[in-house]
Order: sequence, then structure tokens, then C-alpha cells
Amino acid sequence: MTLDLSHLSAAARLQAFESTEVRVRLVQEARWVSHERVQRVLDELEWRYLHPVCSRMPCLLLYGDSGIGKTMAIEKFLRMHPATYDPREGLQKHSALMVKMPTTPDERRFYGWIQWVDATPSTMTL
Repeated sequence: MTLDLSHLSAAARLQAFESTEVRVRLVQEARWVSHERVQRVLDELEWRYLHPVCSRMPCLLLYGDSGIGKTMAIEKFLRMHPATYDPREGLQKHSALMVKMPTTPDERRFYGWIQWVDATPSTMTL
């Protein structure tokens, strides 16, 4: 019996012949699947990212039900704009920052985290 895998991409065809353990791991990996609404979020974030610096920078509050992909969209944006390391200053510089707010956010904690960002990764949870 011959498997017809012509509907798969070349990379997927190769993966189909991996061991069971490898194929299970591949299936369990997080995958980016874009769709219209998430692309709108990424476009909005990109517009803000490229906006010229001014005293009142535009911002975006992203909210919604749990499990709809808010975190995945932001993490995708962070991968699109990774931190850079400045060896001269010995600092890692983040051009994008994600703050996960609790269901009852506290303004004082929020501003405290923003001030602390210089010493932390680009994703943080309050």
C-alpha cells in the first residue's frame, strides 16, 4: 500500500516518515495559525510600533475571553520584534513589551512593573 501525501508540503511529507515519538512531539508543538482578526491585531500593533515618537503615543488595550489567542498574538508580535543585545553597554534592549494584567489590575503594580522592565524579559505577569 502506497500513501498519497501529495497534498502535503515537502516539509510535512518528510515529517510523516519520522518516528512516532518525533511525530507526536511535532503535533504537540505550538503552531502559529493566522486568521483575519488576529492579523488585524498584528497590523494595529505594527502601526503603533512604527508610529513616530511623540508625547502622546497611541496605545492598544487587547482584551477578550480566555483562550481566544490574545497571548499568542502578542507573543507572535514579540517574535517579530526581538530584543537586541548591545555589547558596548552590556544591555539587552527591548523594543516591544508585553504586560499580562490580572483580572483586577492594580495601577500601582502596573507602573512598578514598567519601571522594573530594564532588568527583565520582554514578557511579564503582574
